[in-house]
Amino acid sequence: MSATFTWTIANMQSVPQLDGQTDVVVQATWVCTGVEVANGKTYTNSTQGAGGFSAPQQGQPFTPYGQLTPEQVLGWVWQTISQEKIESSVQGALNNEINPPTVELPLPWVAPAA
Repeated sequence: MSATFTWTIANMQSVPQLDGQTDVVVQATWVCTGVEVANGKTYTNSTQGAGGFSAPQQGQPFTPYGQLTPEQVLGWVWQTISQEKIESSVQGALNNEINPPTVELPLPWVAPAA
């Protein structure tokens, strides 16, 4: 099985004035959440991180802060990290929740509590 992943932007850091532009985003904090249904239960796991961006170069398109979309900022994030690697990590954590690699059993010499 595999999880369904949702990526969100939690917050962004910007520089008020840079190279004639206003509110230039230089960093974004992202969250990747995986949800999987298995054995009649819903399992959720997530991870987060932050990615820094270079300021747009002269002559390159600039999107004003108020016109940015989550998809656009996530595109910048995915240029700085491996989307596949992050999702694989979240999937691994979910797999360990669904099928724990170790479990705690009762001590065999202790009688179960009544």
